[in-house]
Amino acid sequence: HHASGDADCMIVSTALSKATQCPVAVVGRDTDLLVLLLYHFEPNISNVYFASGVRVWDIRGVQAAVGPHISNNILFGHAFGGCDSVSSLFGVGKKTPLVKLRESSFFREQAAVFVDESRSHEDIIQAGEKAAVLLYGGKDDDSLNTLRYVKYLRQLSTSTTAVDPRRLPPTASAFKFHSMRIYFQVQVWSKLNESVDLVPTDWGWEKNQDLLLPVCTDAAVAPEDLLHVVKCSCKTDCTIVSFYIVIYKTIEYLI
Repeated sequence: HHASGDADCMIVSTALSKATQCPVAVVGRDTDLLVLLLYHFEPNISNVYFASGVRVWDIRGVQAAVGPHISNNILFGHAFGGCDSVSSLFGVGKKTPLVKLRESSFFREQAAVFVDESRSHEDIIQAGEKAAVLLYGGKDDDSLNTLRYVKYLRQLSTSTTAVDPRRLPPTASAFKFHSMRIYFQVQVWSKLNESVDLVPTDWGWEKNQDLLLPVCTDAAVAPEDLLHVVKCSCKTDCTIVSFYIVIYKTIEYLI
């Protein structure tokens, strides 16, 4: 079989169609295959096994062990934490979204939005931000920008070294594109070999010649006057003054 699109979808689709007649083993090293099998496996077909190196997973057994909260939402959890086409979140890892799926009904509500093919961009952006806030330890009514500001101040007051911006929650303007890419990938996975009526450039990607590149953000990294202050051309020593201006402008921008 030749896959014109996502090869993992064709592999899983073929395996599941064969499993209506006899047990099937899927051999591969891509975690996406395991995730797709767990999501699409139906209990009324023969056993399906996933073999990767020396490990073999019984899909029926794994699906029962993780439970419906994870298996029904695992496409979202896997893409949210990073996969071949969606970048990972620094310091979050793959396990955290899966734990949230098991423990939080609110997180599962946001995950359900990403499987619904009728959702708008605004729906996806809002659900993605709510899920991210929960993942980074915020409250249901927090925003990403507010949470980022609070965590920045907390790190600033407790750390003896410079604040590592990678460990802060992402900005809302950056994460909305992350959410759109998650939605696009979840839709592709959920349909397997069926055509998906979505255009990548409408969902967090931009075309550069023949390549699709992720859109990082549509907001400036900092106010323009702040960028001018960071490196001044003063001939006198204005280090202290510039330092306080930078701090003030940074807090003002984060608020």
